[in-house]
Amino acid sequence: MTKKITMALVLALFTAGIVFAQARQPAPAAPAPAPAPAAPAKEPAKEIKNSFSVDLFPLVKGFTASGEYDAFVPGEDDKINTFIFSAALGYERFVKPNYTFGAGLDFYFGDIGGEYNSIYFALYAQLRWYLMKEEYSKLFLGADIGINTLSNDGKTENGGFFGLFGAVKIGYRILGKGKMYAEPSISYVTSKIGGFGSGYSVPTPIGLQGGFRLGWVF
Repeated sequence: MTKKITMALVLALFTAGIVFAQARQPAPAAPAPAPAPAAPAKEPAKEIKNSFSVDLFPLVKGFTASGEYDAFVPGEDDKINTFIFSAALGYERFVKPNYTFGAGLDFYFGDIGGEYNSIYFALYAQLRWYLMKEEYSKLFLGADIGINTLSNDGKTENGGFFGLFGAVKIGYRILGKGKMYAEPSISYVTSKIGGFGSGYSVPTPIGLQGGFRLGWVF
């Protein structure tokens, strides 16, 4: 009897030791959560380096100058029809902080009574300095230099000319939504123009001229 009791105690202690040992073992660590997928890298914004613009003032001047007028020579038809189309285009490229370099083209052609045709164009280089920001916006100073010519019925005589063209300009560019902008400005222009009916050309200050451009940056 004593032997059986002793064996039962030993078996009980052995079983308790196994249970205690298992209780002392640390629980297995929970698996680490999978890392969240990395967000796709954003593409860098495209740098704006170019702009193209159209001046609305020459367009308006051409339309207002077109129409029906009294004849120049007494005795001829009382009225003559005149049509003039003019435009001024500009291109700029951002060459360094605050500075742009580009080119401009001004042209017009006119028809007076179907007999007298005039063609004018100016081609010039332009440099601009944007004073306030390193981009195409706000206050700027500019300078233009190039050539211009006027021909009447294909000739530069009788009021036509060929010579140098120059201008200094101050303006303000207003960037709108998207890629469009508006640009009011004022220029002081000097051009080599001809004396009507004289056949000669003289450097002449044309004076102050306003402008209002609409453009696009890209």
